[in-house]
Amino acid sequence: MAYPIDGNTRIVGVFGDPVAHTASPAMHNAAFRHLGMNWVYLPFHVRPDNLAAAVRALPALGIPGVNLTVPHKAAGFRFVDEIAPSAQRLGVINTIQVVDGRLLGSSTDGPGFSRGLQEDLGLHLQGLRIVLLGTGGAGRAVAMQCAEEQAAGLFLANRSLDKANALAGELLEHFPDFTVETSTTEDPRLQKALAKADLVIQCTSLGLHPGDGCPIQPSWLQPPAAAIDLIYRPAVTPFLEIAARNGMRAANGLGMLLHQGALALELWTGRPAPVTVMRDALQQAVYGNPTEVDRE
Repeated sequence: MAYPIDGNTRIVGVFGDPVAHTASPAMHNAAFRHLGMNWVYLPFHVRPDNLAAAVRALPALGIPGVNLTVPHKAAGFRFVDEIAPSAQRLGVINTIQVVDGRLLGSSTDGPGFSRGLQEDLGLHLQGLRIVLLGTGGAGRAVAMQCAEEQAAGLFLANRSLDKANALAGELLEHFPDFTVETSTTEDPRLQKALAKADLVIQCTSLGLHPGDGCPIQPSWLQPPAAAIDLIYRPAVTPFLEIAARNGMRAANGLGMLLHQGALALELWTGRPAPVTVMRDALQQAVYGNPTEVDRE
């Protein structure tokens, strides 16, 4: 059931710069229609110098919450009243709730990745030997989730070894008993780690643009490990194409996008998210056909 926008409509949305590309309104508004809720999810183009004012205006405007996307996840951390422990460890937030006039910040990226992994590949992070390629913002969130869910071990590979070592230090600060190793993406030790891995997670930006290659030697990607790329547009990156060609089970990052959004919706509304409805709407918005993406 779709409600007309009226004086009872509740507004949530996403703050970003840019924000015109976002697919989040499609899945959230489909969910609200399915749930019969008079809510609407809107994109707000908020420039960095206006972020503090926009966040602090939420209670006065009666907005129950918003998502934060690039470049606001780190800056938004400074403008809320309370931060969830997992977001404290990350130093970023992607979701704000307004509760009794207070601004509560959290991050659904890591849990969203975990839920997407379970749905798309049938895997749980606990006990897995994991190789993670790329240690930027998305990689940090996924790495922290791996540690929090007690993966058997994590091998961090990055073009800059200093950045990989910095993230390893953060992980060990919060999870002293966690097993973590590091290397560059060209180090032969990475090949050995991949041969023992249960899961390979691609977190670099390689694959976003035409002509991009795979972040590691293609022959190093081999079963029985599964592979997941956090990129979802295009649906099949060079990394995923090589993984599938080499016989690995593979999935892209649409599941993470879906489930981080579903978790945010549940925080705002207190209701279970209609994940199937949201996935169909998201696939339609991103790929033009809800059944177009065939997961291995």
